[in-house]
Amino acid sequence: MFPIAKVIPVDELITEGIPLGNGVEDRDLQILATLARDRKRILEIGTMYGRTTLNLANASPPDAVVTTVDIDMSNFRGVLESRQIDPAIVAKIDIIEEDSRKFDFAAHGPWDYIFVDGWHSTDVAYADSVNAYHNLVEGGILVWHDFSDPGVCVAINALGVSLSQMGAYLGFTRKRAAKIHKKPAVISRMLRRVARDTNALAAKIEEKGLHSL
Repeated sequence: MFPIAKVIPVDELITEGIPLGNGVEDRDLQILATLARDRKRILEIGTMYGRTTLNLANASPPDAVVTTVDIDMSNFRGVLESRQIDPAIVAKIDIIEEDSRKFDFAAHGPWDYIFVDGWHSTDVAYADSVNAYHNLVEGGILVWHDFSDPGVCVAINALGVSLSQMGAYLGFTRKRAAKIHKKPAVISRMLRRVARDTNALAAKIEEKGLHSL
């Protein structure tokens, strides 16, 4: 568990009138916002309604920049249009509407804090994770939402970094070394295996008529 001396109180979060969707719940949002207090170069992969985006911007230093990447920003733009958000907070946010696999991490980086909450398929989660880790500064922090999701979990294992749980659904690592040690062939086998297992599970769910586990 990453030590946090004092977590931002829940009543200081910007959440009113913003749908949760599949986003981060308040208890984890408190942790994410608290981590932003001393970070000036922040990247978020997966914006949705912008609950995390706005709170990262609100909690970070006045001269921080929060870059958020999503393939569809319509939900977030709707929130910005319907809510009266402090202009100083919105001014800190750089909105990039793009598939994260096409996003140029290096050109916009480096970063000292990256939050990955994009598409959970293993191939996308792995691409996001590798690009994020490679473009963190030494000592930078990388946090995943839904780190125990099968696709995300395999992607993190393939990345070959140590992971600590934070809150309910957050996984955390800090960049220590400049290289990732897993060989491409090993990673490829892991990705094929999880794809096979995921397809088998989906088939069982379809066969039994189950919609959730």
